Amino acid sequence: MDIIVDPHWGDASNPTTRGYWIQAIRDRWVIAFVGGPPCETWSRARGQVINQNDTKEGREGPRVIRDLEQLWGFN
Repeated sequence: MDIIVDPHWGDASNPTTRGYWIQAIRDRWVIAFVGGPPCETWSRARGQVINQNDTKEGREGPRVIRDLEQLWGFN
């Protein structure tokens, strides 16, 4: 279940999608469920300076939101 793979069936915030997966679990179609933080939150681009147009000026990439000590995100 991943919103990146499928924007409808991977969206746990959608009540229809949530109902589908809960029923699939009850019907024993699902044998395992593993949860974790989204892959995008581990990107190496986070916190890096991104140069623009081959100039020395740049902007910072997405902010760092987790590390090995705070796996579920900074408070």
